[in-house]
Amino acid sequence: MNHRERFAGRRWMVGLAAWSAAALLAGCASAVAGSAQAVPGAPTITESGPTDSSGGPETGEQSTQTETSATETSATETSAAETSATETSATETSATSETSDTSGTDTPTDTTSTESSSTPEESGSGTSAAPEFDLYPTAARPLAEHPAGPESAAILEGHRLAQYVVAAPSIVPLYSHSASLSTLPMKGPSAISLVLPDPTPKVAERGGMYAGFSAARSQPDGEGALLIAAFVYPDAAAAAKAAGDLSASTKGDKDVALMVPGQPKAVGWTGPATKTQFAHAFVAVGPVVAYAWTEDVPAKKAGLPTVIGKALTAEVAALKGYQPTPKAKLQDLRTDVDGLYARTLPQKPDNRSVVDGVWAAKGALHYQTSYTDSAKLFAETGVDVVSMGRDTLYRAKDAAGADKIRDAFIAETGKSYSKMTPYDPGTTAGAAKCLQDSLSATYYCMATIDRVAMEYSSDSPEDMKKSLDAQVALLTG
Repeated sequence: MNHRERFAGRRWMVGLAAWSAAALLAGCASAVAGSAQAVPGAPTITESGPTDSSGGPETGEQSTQTETSATETSATETSAAETSATETSATETSATSETSDTSGTDTPTDTTSTESSSTPEESGSGTSAAPEFDLYPTAARPLAEHPAGPESAAILEGHRLAQYVVAAPSIVPLYSHSASLSTLPMKGPSAISLVLPDPTPKVAERGGMYAGFSAARSQPDGEGALLIAAFVYPDAAAAAKAAGDLSASTKGDKDVALMVPGQPKAVGWTGPATKTQFAHAFVAVGPVVAYAWTEDVPAKKAGLPTVIGKALTAEVAALKGYQPTPKAKLQDLRTDVDGLYARTLPQKPDNRSVVDGVWAAKGALHYQTSYTDSAKLFAETGVDVVSMGRDTLYRAKDAAGADKIRDAFIAETGKSYSKMTPYDPGTTAGAAKCLQDSLSATYYCMATIDRVAMEYSSDSPEDMKKSLDAQVALLTG
C-alpha cells in the first residue's frame, strides 16, 4: 500500500476499491481538491503532488519533489502533539489501560513523539546491517529519545503545529474533501514546493522558515478548494518581513493586489488560473506566517476575498495559543513520551512518511475523511491522542469511547461503500468488527483494546488476522 497518501485505514481502503487492488493507491475518500492549477501564486492542492509553475493544467503525476518520497522520509518517522492547556503530563496517561481526564479536540495535549531512522548513516550506529523488519511484533519497540536529525525535528514541530491550523470545513463547510499530499508537516522550506511553486521555497529558506504545516480540502464537485497553512520563523521580525517577501515571490503577470476583509496587514493576490479564479494572502502572527489560498469558478470570484478573510482571521486567532519550539531546541523534543507509538504496528521502512507518529486529536482531524463527523466523535469519546503506523490507534477517555469509535467507523464505511460486507477475521482479538470486498481484495477492521480503538486495512485476510493479533499483544503485553 502507498501509506503516504492516507491517514486512516478507511481512506486507503477506498483507494483500493476505486483504482483496483493491484494499484494499491490510497486516499480516494479524499478527492483531489478541485482543479487547482500551478499558476504563479496558486498552490497545487492535489493527491499527487505539485506541478511546475508554468500555469498548465495539473497532470495527476506525482512530483519528483514530493515531501513524502522514500528517500526523504526514511529518517523522519516522526510524531508530535502539543502541551495541554491544563498542562496534563503525557506520562500520566497510559497507552493501554489508565482512565484519563484529558479533553477531546478542543484542548491541545502533549504527547510529542518521534522515531529515529534505523539506517546507520542517520542513526549514527555504524555500518552494521539493520535487523530484519518484523511485520507483526508483539512487544513495544525501542524508540530514540529525541529526533534523529534536523528534518525529523522540523517534522515533529509540524505535528505540534497541526492542531493550531484551522481546518477548511470550519470556514466553508462545503470544503469537505481532503487533499492528502497538501496536508502535511514540513521538514523545512523546501516542502513549501508542495503548496507553492518556485521561487517561493527559496524565498522561505532565505527568510529563515524552519517548520510548518498545511491543510487543504476541496468541494465535493471539485470546483473549489481552500488551503490554510502556517510557516514558522525565528522571530516576529523575521515573520513580518517574510510575509511580504513570500507574497512578492508569488505574483503572476495577471495578478492584482488582494484586499483582505478583516486583515488589513495581510498581503496577497488574486488572479485567473486555467479554469478558475484564485486568491491568496499571507499575514504575520508573531513568529509565524499564516497563509490562506482558495479557488473557485470565475462566476464566484467576488466571494474569494471574503473566504480568505475568514480563513486568516480564524488562523490568526488559533495561532495565539501556539508557542513555537525555537529552532535551536527542536532536537530536544522528546519522543513518544507515553509509549503509544512504540506500541503501534510499525510502518514498513519503504512506506514511512511524515505523517507517521503520534498526533494530538485536533491535529489528527486534518487527515480524517470527514472532519466534521470525526471532530464530533472525538469530542464525545474524549480522544486525546491518535497514533499512526501501519495501523491507526485512537485513544479515547475510556473503553466505552473506544467501542463507540469502532462502531462509528464501521458504520461510516459500510454506508459509504455498498460492496463492503461483514466478515469474520478469524480471531477474537480486540472484539474486532470487519468488512470486506473480497473481489477487490479489500479488508477493513476496527478493534478495541481497553480505551484504544484500532483501525486497519489490508489486501489480505491472512495479514489482517496477524495484524489484529499483533496489535492486541502490543497493547496488552
